[in-house]
Amino acid sequence: MSMRINKRLDAVVNIYGLYDSRNPIEIRYVGKTVRTVTARLMSHLDEVRRNKVRSHKNSWIRRVLADGGRVELLALDRAENHTDGCALERHYIVWFKAEGHRLTNLTDGGDGTPGWVPDEEFRRRVSERRRGQQHTDESRAKMSASLRGRPLTTEHRMNIGIGGRGRKHSEATRAKQRAAHLGKPKSTEARARMSAAQKGRPGRVQSEPERTQRSITVREWWAARKAQMTPEGRAQLSNRMRECRAAHKDL
Repeated sequence: MSMRINKRLDAVVNIYGLYDSRNPIEIRYVGKTVRTVTARLMSHLDEVRRNKVRSHKNSWIRRVLADGGRVELLALDRAENHTDGCALERHYIVWFKAEGHRLTNLTDGGDGTPGWVPDEEFRRRVSERRRGQQHTDESRAKMSASLRGRPLTTEHRMNIGIGGRGRKHSEATRAKQRAAHLGKPKSTEARARMSAAQKGRPGRVQSEPERTQRSITVREWWAARKAQMTPEGRAQLSNRMRECRAAHKDL
């Protein structure tokens, strides 16, 4: 682990400031990071949403978000190593305080555990402690409300895609997903969006065994769905299919 720490201590350090989007001329926090400034900002916001750390800085972020504002980040400077980064962080904290900025920093900077990366054993112990923990309904409602309407940056979307690539759901999860969507009608707007997303999208050529298995799966799925449908549901499905065939004939 010491080699990993030394490697991070030699990395470029970004010095940044946090401010309220409604008052961009006042810096409220000065920090440093060896990550990208975008990733560090997301980490600050995630820390507040999880409500795991109580600090002056987190209380300020929480107030800004509750009042409808946004916390934004300003890149201030860069240093070639950890030592210079600590010196720059202290310099900017002293300077902004002297200029009358109400910093939420609890120290004069240059402290913390920069460059430390948890090893696999540490990650395993944390994972075991958290396994089985469940959020209460109230916590889930708060998390949902805080994330609703939140725009995602392009970098954030790419990271989500990379993190989920190659991940497969268990059979139990798939069964739950099927049960949740079974018989759930899609709105006209949702159907239009799905159709637009698929238009012009190149498809992979399936082999003959894949085509056969897909056909069997579809037939079994339709048989199971029809068995669960009411007579009224079958009549509605028949009418929709008749309308679709008529629409295709007109094209």
